[in-house]
Amino acid sequence: MHPRIKELFELLKNVNPEKILDPEVLYYLKEHGATRTEATITLHLGFRIDSKVADDFVICSKVWEPESPNDVFYQTLKYVYYNPDDPTYEADDNSVRIPL
Repeated sequence: MHPRIKELFELLKNVNPEKILDPEVLYYLKEHGATRTEATITLHLGFRIDSKVADDFVICSKVWEPESPNDVFYQTLKYVYYNPDDPTYEADDNSVRIPL
């Protein structure tokens, strides 16, 4: 799990699982600097919520303004395809690679 997603997950690890899909959880993530895409990915990877369900929930909550398709694409590649064992990975924002 990417360090940023792990950080956001750690913020929520004590939340009652039945309450994880509560808009208050999203406001909490936003207060801690999460983007809309980061929130979706945290719900999906951290809590094993189906990606479509997580995305629909986050979008419908209207906690965040919409993100550009480029931002969503970039963050998805950065966080979902993160591989800490990749020897060419550098922990900066320019290290995103498209998996082939």
